[in-house]
Amino acid sequence: MMLATRQAWQSIGQISYGPTEQEIGSVAFRRSLYAVVDIKAGEQLTSSNVKSIRPGLGLAPKHWDKVLTQYAKADITCGTALSWDLLTGSN
Repeated sequence: MMLATRQAWQSIGQISYGPTEQEIGSVAFRRSLYAVVDIKAGEQLTSSNVKSIRPGLGLAPKHWDKVLTQYAKADITCGTALSWDLLTGSN
C-alpha cells in the first residue's frame, strides 16, 4: 500500500506555468489577437476589427473579452499583433 501511495503522488507531477521546453518552438504556431483593419487612435476595438489568427506573436485569445473593452492609444495598422501597450481602457 505504501508503494501504491508513492506512485500516486509521483504521477501527479509538478505544476508548471507557461510553455514547456518542448512547446517553446511551437509557440509561434498558436493563435493571437491581431488588428485586421486600420484602427484609428481613440477607436474602440470590436469583433470586426480584431481577429484571432496565427502566428502567436500578440495577446493570447483568452484576453478577447478584455480587449473588446479597450481603445487604441495610437493608430494601429492592419496586420499588427496586439499588445497591452497599444491599448487603453478609456477613450
